[in-house]
Amino acid sequence: MKVNLIFLLLFITICFSSISQIQKPDSIVVTMDKQTKRNIDKYNNFWYLFPYVTVYDSRHPNGVEILNKQSLKDTITTLLFSTEDDFYILNCRTLQSEVEVVVKNGDKVILSLNNEQIAINVTNRTTQPLEFKVDNILYHRQKNPLILVKKYYNPLHFMSIEEALKTPKKKYLVKKQAFEEIAACIKSATQIVDSLEQNALISTNTASFNKMKFRTFLLSLNILESKINFDSARILLNSYPNTLRYPDKYHYKLAECITDKFIVEKAKEIPFNDLTNRDYAEIYDKINQSDLFLTRHKNFLLMRELDRIFKSFSRNISKKYYDSFLNNTQDSAAKNIVRDKYAFFFTPINNRDEVLSVQNQKQSLSELLKENKLTYVDFWASWCGPCRVEVPHSKKLQEKYEKDINFIYLSIDQNATQWKTAINQLALPLKKNFLITNPKNNTLIQKYKVISIPRYMIIDAKGVVINQNAPRPSDPRLIKVFNELLKK
Repeated sequence: MKVNLIFLLLFITICFSSISQIQKPDSIVVTMDKQTKRNIDKYNNFWYLFPYVTVYDSRHPNGVEILNKQSLKDTITTLLFSTEDDFYILNCRTLQSEVEVVVKNGDKVILSLNNEQIAINVTNRTTQPLEFKVDNILYHRQKNPLILVKKYYNPLHFMSIEEALKTPKKKYLVKKQAFEEIAACIKSATQIVDSLEQNALISTNTASFNKMKFRTFLLSLNILESKINFDSARILLNSYPNTLRYPDKYHYKLAECITDKFIVEKAKEIPFNDLTNRDYAEIYDKINQSDLFLTRHKNFLLMRELDRIFKSFSRNISKKYYDSFLNNTQDSAAKNIVRDKYAFFFTPINNRDEVLSVQNQKQSLSELLKENKLTYVDFWASWCGPCRVEVPHSKKLQEKYEKDINFIYLSIDQNATQWKTAINQLALPLKKNFLITNPKNNTLIQKYKVISIPRYMIIDAKGVVINQNAPRPSDPRLIKVFNELLKK
């Protein structure tokens, strides 16, 4: 299939020309309606009902998951996320359905599940009647290209085990069929979106986002099918608008696709036993030296390869590329993401009781625990369900004993990004949270054998542990313990 590059470039320009300016409150509020929360609690064994909510903004092109099955075990129904963009992309999905919408910064979003279908509504402003229902409309009309794109990338999911074993070449036929169906589907889906916009049922923002998403799908597949050469891909990538009123999530995917086709495929093969099996250090170097990519896309791609390097290469090689990224990248946001993600690996710990603050500052645990008042220590981790369930009870106790008891949260997470995401999800106080980067050798953990979590301790004003296995925040006995200690 021949791709008309001029048409595509004009299309890209038109799609983003009419997006307006707004005031930036710098926050996102997503609330799950009460009935949905009750239904999820009632049917908590039906994992396919659990919604996953991911936010995409310019600082997080890979998205930040603010709601998942784990966090739904908490008593949290309101989710907060900080952003500086005028618009952001909100992706909500279950096994049965997926909805992706463009929402204004500062919007109050209500998420609900009706008959296993996701519904999104905004309560703080008037929106077009079908503003957040495009994906549902396309799904019911069987015109959603996203389904076919998944079929192209994962053909084995659309075949029986018997078919896959007997006819291993059939997956290529499935991919070819999916590619042909995608082109026809995108044309039809674009017409539907145009009609919705012309009838004032959706906004120009929503229309342009969906049409760009469709077009990027098709461009990516044309590149993978060798229907667009390197020079044409360069034109497409570099002609993309530099300033967008919402994050260009799918253009990052296009940059990934171009990288996979023209760089990754040509890299040396190494039997890492993963899906790519290539020399990721070589790929990193070629991306870094290439003039093909815009700066933000290059940083995104380098971070992808950095992650693969950490998973596949030695500590010394990982450290080399970690330092290279921090030394050669000007984007402070990208630097912070990388520092957060790999702080556990490379932060030198001089003392056996040092911990990291949320701002990546080293602090002495022994000094931290001496505040001239009782300290209640909570050992936890982002992945620990029982730990998270206790947090709302702990926060209530903090309010009750704010003047008399110091509450400290010590995480044993090995991923600083996941730790900080959990802090954000649970709305925990930043100044009270610390990461133990050497849990195996930490003085407190080693001495009192903290081998399972959640685990709670009470420490007196002099820094002496007086209760090494204290009751949980939800246990009524804890209040009695606190009151007795405060009388002394």
